[in-house]
Formats: sequence, C-alpha cells, structure tokens
Amino acid sequence: MGGRERLPRHRIHQARCRRVEHHGSKGLRHEMPHMSVDTLSETACRRAANLRPEECQMTNTPALLDHVVVVTNDLDTAVEQIAKATGVTLEPGGVHPSFGTRNYLASFGSGAYLEVIGVDRENTGYTGTRPFGIDDATGTFAATWAITPQDIEAAVVASRAHGVDPGEPEPKSRRRPDGSLLEWKLTHSFSEPSGVVPFMLDWEGATTPAETTTATLKLVQLTASHPEPETVVPLLRALGTDLNVKHGPAKLEVTLEGPAGRITL
Repeated sequence: MGGRERLPRHRIHQARCRRVEHHGSKGLRHEMPHMSVDTLSETACRRAANLRPEECQMTNTPALLDHVVVVTNDLDTAVEQIAKATGVTLEPGGVHPSFGTRNYLASFGSGAYLEVIGVDRENTGYTGTRPFGIDDATGTFAATWAITPQDIEAAVVASRAHGVDPGEPEPKSRRRPDGSLLEWKLTHSFSEPSGVVPFMLDWEGATTPAETTTATLKLVQLTASHPEPETVVPLLRALGTDLNVKHGPAKLEVTLEGPAGRITL
C-alpha cells in the first residue's frame, strides 16, 4: 500500500449516442456475433448534457471503468453458464468476510474487469445484509459498475452537486486465494437504487484484479436504461465517465465475448 506510483490504466473515451434496434429477452441469454442496442438518441443525448454532436458519441467501454458487477444467487451455476457460452472459465477472486460474499473474475484488459459475486456458503456465521442486493437475487444479472476517478473525494462532491450522495469512501478488503490481503477504498455499492450510476473506488496504488487475473473476456458493450436518462447522463459526465442510456425501466446490461461466443447478462 502507498509508495508505488499509480499507473495510467484507462483510456478516456468520447461519448457516442446512437439509435438502432434491440433484440432479445430479459435475463441470461446467448447472443449471435452481431448485437445492437437501443440507446439514448443523439438528439436526446445532446439536449440532456448540452453537448455538440461530435461530443455525443459513446464507445462500448465507459471512461474510468474499473469493473462491472454481476450478481448471482448461485455462483457455481453462473460460472458454468458463462463458461459454456464464452469458452472462458472465471477465476476465483477470493472471499469478503465483512460482506459474507465471494467472487469470480475475468479481466477485460486496459485496467478493467468482470466481477461475478454471490453468497459465500462457507461463511455460515455471517448475519448481516450483503451488498448489491445479493440476499434477494434471483438468477444472474448485471447489478452495477464501478469507476476509478483520479480524485475520489472530488468525484463525491460532483455527485452530490447533481443530487446523488454516494457516501464517504470507506476502506474495504478481501483475501486473495493465495491468502494475501487486497485493500481498497470505495463509496456505497449503490450510489442510487438503479445501479446505473456507478460507485467509486480507489485502489490506493494496489495491484488490481484486472492486472492479476489471467482469465480474459472481451467487454462487447455495457448499456443501461433509466426512467430519467436526462438526469443520469449529465451526472455521469460530471464524474468523468459515460454510458449508453436509453429511456425505460432502470436496468444495466453487459455483453461478454470469449472464443466460444457471447453472453448477455
């Protein structure tokens, strides 16, 4: 902890809002090699965030993305389903004794990764409420995402200025499979109930799971819907990030790809 120089881990992407048709059903599903998404239109994006046309264009990987959180009510089944669809078996990440959870991981490269998290069945003494709505989860789904702003304290101030209080950054930790301790600092798991607004994280110079995980998946896209995208888009920009957001029920969706194919959660 400390002492090590923070490495640049993100490439800043401009936003791109485009409108095409979306196909598929809710929940866990397999995808054909070409999939599109109905996103906030360019006009709505520009109106919401007061942007020029060339600024209202979004790539599949949000700026400052640290990781995407996928919640499951059955870790073994989720790992098996992802492996069957993509040909990639997630790696055990470790356990979170203070959360009552454990996770499995895959790296996206470029400093970002996938976290699939669920109940740690071996932690029979845990009596608290688990994060990300894990206790009430049914199936496997994208719950929220995390960013690593350059200045987490300044990002908290920016979020509050837009009406969303993410809470004060708090120290957290988990044990890696080799027994070593990984420590970090983060805000509340849900900055707002939908999970569309990311929580914030500071690794404080530590080597992150994106750099140590050998299982690799391609992040094809991360998209969302929200009842009020015109309020969410400016908040995301204030945090230094971006996301394809369409109007609709609050929902986050991630598409992953491996050598065997794609899956959308």
